[in-house]
Amino acid sequence: MQTHGQMLKVMCQRVKNFLPLFTDSTYCSTCVVFVASEFLEQTIPHERETIVTFSKTRLESVLLILGKILGSLTEKNYSPQDPQFEKLEQSFVILMELLIQSLEASYKMSYEEIGKYQTKFKKKIVSDQIANEVSKIVYNIYFMREHDSFTEMVHKYCGVLFTRISHANYEVVYSKVTTILEKIQNKLTEEFKSNELKLIQHLDYDQQKLSGLLTKITLLAGEIPKVYQIPIVNVVRQGIWNWIDYHPEQFTEFYRSGKKMQGNPEILFQKILDWSTSVKKKVQYQYWPLLTMLLVLCPKIILQIGTNDKNILKSATGKFVENLKKIFKGKDQKKVQTSARCLIDFCKAATYVAKSDQTGLRLMVPKIQELVAPKLLNQKKLLITDVDLLVDFLVSSFRLTPTETTKEHYNACLHPNSSPIFKLVLIKGLVQIAQEKPLEWNPSIEKNLFTSCRCQTNLL
Repeated sequence: MQTHGQMLKVMCQRVKNFLPLFTDSTYCSTCVVFVASEFLEQTIPHERETIVTFSKTRLESVLLILGKILGSLTEKNYSPQDPQFEKLEQSFVILMELLIQSLEASYKMSYEEIGKYQTKFKKKIVSDQIANEVSKIVYNIYFMREHDSFTEMVHKYCGVLFTRISHANYEVVYSKVTTILEKIQNKLTEEFKSNELKLIQHLDYDQQKLSGLLTKITLLAGEIPKVYQIPIVNVVRQGIWNWIDYHPEQFTEFYRSGKKMQGNPEILFQKILDWSTSVKKKVQYQYWPLLTMLLVLCPKIILQIGTNDKNILKSATGKFVENLKKIFKGKDQKKVQTSARCLIDFCKAATYVAKSDQTGLRLMVPKIQELVAPKLLNQKKLLITDVDLLVDFLVSSFRLTPTETTKEHYNACLHPNSSPIFKLVLIKGLVQIAQEKPLEWNPSIEKNLFTSCRCQTNLL
């Protein structure tokens, strides 16, 4: 009779044997996410279920065995022109999907509630040594290949795995970030690729960890070469959103408390603003998204802006927000789209705080919505084609002003003369609203059920 350990090894070996790289089967490469889940659910359902079940009590063993299989695939050096290359990509994605499912199943079994919306691990469930071994393999897949060797989907899965690993073993992944930042500080930039900075955007930050990152970037700001500034701007902005998205309860309590954020985001704001003014005007807009999110981390400044405080409107922060509004009305397409991204970020962040709290975010967004909506959903002239950006606006608008959104914005998307992009945005927006668990003050899909049914009828 097999022991549990032997059975786990057999199940993992079966998974390996069924991977596209080791079979004659060919899978559609245009829908890799669907293929990965379909493969696990339909091709090897018993093996998947057994491995995920084992992960609830033997996660370290699952990580070691699957990690070893994943590592063996990194030794395959197929060129993108090789017929086997596509199968290698699909095999990577399938294994990483199984690893993600295993981690999530184990985490769910290991939480304990410590307050409303808040949980923590009952105990350490993965040793740092094993977490480090797996993260090294994923790191190799993501960063050690040429930039365009793998599809965006493989990189996306790597990012999700980094996030899941850092959720329970943050220091293991963050140590790699520290190493990169120290190389910048010591001017050893030839020892790493700028692409490796992307790791920063995949960590699971809580408030304390995010504060530590902001402090580190602030201290290094004067020493970071211009060539690395934009990559750092992009990943730090995403890191802030990681905190808000993964720990919304902390962001909510932070705004309710009225306390100052550790890490001094207002100081980093000024340093990033200095960066932006030291480069050519035609690229300054690339710094705006991080400047926006750093302002979001300054509730007192946002409150002053939201209440039209005359002193703050004359300051660098107040002028920055007003400038975003002016540029959104302009004709430079790149700047218009970036300013739209920033203004929508303010709206999106406002959905994480209750209207009753009367925070600065809630006070400032009505004017932003009034400015942005007519231009973004203009049936006669399509201003922006970024579907994800438009979905963010539609979902945020529903959470902030559900009645107006269902009556006006949805109708604009469904208008016979509207762009097909608007219809796609509406579908994706409704799906996101339905799938995400809303915070207690945000409206749920039930309140929008009649409209969503009407949307479905019209779209069909």
